[in-house]
Amino acid sequence: MPTERKKWWSRLINPTAAQPQAQRAPVPDAVSGISINCTNLERSLEFYKAIGFKEVADIGESGGGGLEKGLRIPSPRARGRLLKLGADPDAINVDLIEWLSPRTEGRAYPRLNHAGIVRISLRTANLQKTYEELKRHGVEFYSEPQVMQSHGGSSLFACFEDPDGTVLELVEFLPSQSERR
Repeated sequence: MPTERKKWWSRLINPTAAQPQAQRAPVPDAVSGISINCTNLERSLEFYKAIGFKEVADIGESGGGGLEKGLRIPSPRARGRLLKLGADPDAINVDLIEWLSPRTEGRAYPRLNHAGIVRISLRTANLQKTYEELKRHGVEFYSEPQVMQSHGGSSLFACFEDPDGTVLELVEFLPSQSERR
C-alpha cells in the first residue's frame, strides 16, 4: 500500500485521544451514487432501462477544469445519464458515463475476486420471476439462481453482465426460519 494513503487512512481510523469529538472529521452517512463507465452510452442506456432502471436526468456533455483536477483525468470530456431504480427519490443514483476524451477503454474486471468494486447488487422481491423475465429478454446469466448461506440467513442470487462487462447481481433475501413460522 502506498505510504501516502497509509498516512491519511491511519489518522482517520485512529484519531488521537486528545482530539475532541467535535473536531474530528465528519464521516459519510449514505451512498449517494455509483458511476458506471460505458463505451456506448445509447447501448448501455437501453440495457439498463430494459432491466428496470428509469432515466431521471440527462447529464449532458461536460469536461474541463474541475473534472480534470477532481478526477485526475487529463483534458476530460464526457456525456452521461442519471438513472434510478424504483420510486424512492433517495434511492442511489447510477451515473452512466461515456468518456469522449480520453475515450472509455478496456473492460470491467475480468474476475470477481479482483480488488475494488466488482459487482453491483440489485435487490428483488422475487428473484426467480425477475430472472425468468430478464432471460426472456435475452439477458445471459452466469448460472440459474443460487442459494447463499450466511450467519444472518440465506439469499438467492444470480449474476449477469452489462454490455461492457460490469457484473450485476440480482439478490433476494430469504426470511429466516423464525420469520417463516
